[in-house]
Amino acid sequence: MSFDSHTPSYFLNPAYRPALGPVHRVVDPATLEPVGSYANSRPADVEGTLDAVTRAQRAWMRCDAKSRAKALHALPFRRSKMVVIDHKPSIHGWWYPYPDEWFYDAGGRKL
Repeated sequence: MSFDSHTPSYFLNPAYRPALGPVHRVVDPATLEPVGSYANSRPADVEGTLDAVTRAQRAWMRCDAKSRAKALHALPFRRSKMVVIDHKPSIHGWWYPYPDEWFYDAGGRKL
């Protein structure tokens, strides 16, 4: 599922999932036009999300400090993972101060 502001959803890595609770419209107060919607979370959705986050946190805690720092420093430069909703940015003269070998996971795949 891809992101759409008119379809209630939540993000649980690696994708958006439909939010199935009661839906509420979001209205622009200046124009009274609908600009989106949101849904209340169901208890099952909250439990599933908390379980996934707890698993991710345990995996993160098993990483040593250098590996965590490397992953955090790599986040702003993950160009292949950028999601653009409304426009196509053009990047000129991208400042890229880190060596390419920093951006590979343990299996040798580029992050």
